[in-house]
Amino acid sequence: MKVNHSPFINETAINPLNGRLYFLQDWYEVCNGNNLAIIRFDDIELEEPKHRDRVLNCEIRYPGILYREDGKRKLKLIDGRHRIKRLQILGAKEGMFYVLRHKHLWKLTHRPLKEDYPKPTMIR
Repeated sequence: MKVNHSPFINETAINPLNGRLYFLQDWYEVCNGNNLAIIRFDDIELEEPKHRDRVLNCEIRYPGILYREDGKRKLKLIDGRHRIKRLQILGAKEGMFYVLRHKHLWKLTHRPLKEDYPKPTMIR
């Protein structure tokens, strides 16, 4: 059984290496305590969220996912745009994130895709 930290099982995020979508439950297979870090929001390439209701209803207890590209100062956001905006509204300047590097994304992209995904349902 997979651990699902996202409120929706069918949420996906784009891998910056190959541009493919992966289910968040797969991303969490390469995230662990060894790549957790507190990151200032100023150090992340951010886009403004389009859905204000998702910002107000998002779950902020779980870390977002970032990608550190070699030689780049700013981190790429993989998951957590709505959480960051909500934390900013609450006055936070930094947050907890899984910071992945090329080796972590390689593990994700070089494994067989699974057909055993549960049907999309909401977890509360």
